Amino acid sequence: MLWDLRYSFETFKAEYVMMCHVLFVYYNAMGAVYVQSGKADGKIDPAQPDAVVGPVGMAPELGSGAVKVSDLTPEDMRKRMWWAKFYANARDVFARNGGKAALEAL
Repeated sequence: MLWDLRYSFETFKAEYVMMCHVLFVYYNAMGAVYVQSGKADGKIDPAQPDAVVGPVGMAPELGSGAVKVSDLTPEDMRKRMWWAKFYANARDVFARNGGKAALEAL
């Protein structure tokens, strides 16, 4: 046989937990600018670093107060719900699989 196709549940679980943490780190590293763009009431365009363009990316409550959650389009509201659900899921995976103990062991 060319490949050993056995894949234990323990191996699956270890890989799943590890990749959940990797994804969490990626989202935090790459999503920080997206979230912080809410402080400026809009999206930051790297081609125009001094200008803020477009709708609020994530958190109008971080901005000036001129933009309210009720001002968001249905698409922007869906994005906000998606991020909140992702972070809730990441917290749950972390808590259920001994994430705190794993970090303390590093």
